[in-house]
Amino acid sequence: EFPEFNNCFVIPEEISKQLVGSWFESNPSAKRAANSLDFDNLARIYNGPKYARNNYHINMRNGQQAALKCNSGASS
Repeated sequence: EFPEFNNCFVIPEEISKQLVGSWFESNPSAKRAANSLDFDNLARIYNGPKYARNNYHINMRNGQQAALKCNSGASS
């Protein structure tokens, strides 16, 4: 029937990674912000000027810090 369509449901994480990667490749300012850990600017670029209302920048920063802890084997 539609194998491409079904694959989107079978491997959504891989599709998500591809979409995010493509978005960063087409948005050099966002890529620079992410690489420099400038979460305020990255959240503004991705979510628009009202990003702070929903704490997107804080959520990104907290997620990055949690990932670092997890990768280093540290516990909270």
